Amino acid sequence: MWYSENGTDYIQVLKNQIVTQEAFKFKNSVINTRFIKLKARHTDPIAGSKTWLFCDEIQIQ
Repeated sequence: MWYSENGTDYIQVLKNQIVTQEAFKFKNSVINTRFIKLKARHTDPIAGSKTWLFCDEIQIQ
């Protein structure tokens, strides 16, 4: 879920929710002048070529 507060865009997901790196790249290409800062990041080697991110909050700044 994306929302804005004081000019900053945020996305919040459940603590155990799985989000693919491709989803971040797509969102980042839409806003292209900002970058993604991951507060919590864990990679899953079982996923193979894909990087799975388990995030409490992702802030775009």
